[in-house]
Amino acid sequence: MVDLDGTLIQSDLLIESFLALFANKPFVALRTLAALREGKAVFKTRIVDELVVDVARLPYNGCVLAYIEAERAKGRPIYLASASDIRLVRAVSGHLGLFDGVLGSGEEVNLAGKTKAEALCERFGERGFAYIGGDRVDLHVWSRCGEALVAGGTPRLLRQLRGTMPFAVSLDEGGSHWRDYVRALRPHQWLKNILVFAPATAGHVIVPSALNCTIAFLSFSFCASAVYIVNDLLDLPSDREHPRKCRRPFAS
Repeated sequence: MVDLDGTLIQSDLLIESFLALFANKPFVALRTLAALREGKAVFKTRIVDELVVDVARLPYNGCVLAYIEAERAKGRPIYLASASDIRLVRAVSGHLGLFDGVLGSGEEVNLAGKTKAEALCERFGERGFAYIGGDRVDLHVWSRCGEALVAGGTPRLLRQLRGTMPFAVSLDEGGSHWRDYVRALRPHQWLKNILVFAPATAGHVIVPSALNCTIAFLSFSFCASAVYIVNDLLDLPSDREHPRKCRRPFAS
């Protein structure tokens, strides 16, 4: 049994879908937010009603794919179970061609946490399945599975899981590193903002103006980083097709 968001893919399909919708139909995307009043499951449904992301461009976890292929070669049935909208789950399954069945969320059910654990136990029996997950919400499923595997999870999550399941296996090196977030800010672009210190330096009033110049420098720098981040998030599909931009933190 394989989870999708943050496990099979190094991202979240709800976020990917909303960003793709916002990039193409911003007013429609904002209108779908009203569906949150009816619950997260309805919100997911409304987004997919408007747009289905290109699943071929998603950032798949190579370690998880390799494990799935190895287990399939042994004749083991593999299922994809996700809290994402069932239409997206089916699209991913159809694209990869590695799964014997899928489970996903609908307008009435958000297949996450305890709800997912109940659904899997009802279908496969208590302790009757192995489960690959990568988030704290998956602890509900791991507590009732027969074999626990982690992909995309933090070291802290792995330690927490091994507190109750000592033989839990990690398939990769975990989720995003803090260096990835720093790279996304593009701090090297901040150098050009040093120019705000030029007037004070030229006027020989460095000390009195130091605080104001520093605040201005940081303000310009963080504003620039915010613009870069928004641009990266809205350009995910095209960045993933680019030979160089595909290595950016969000695209990868």
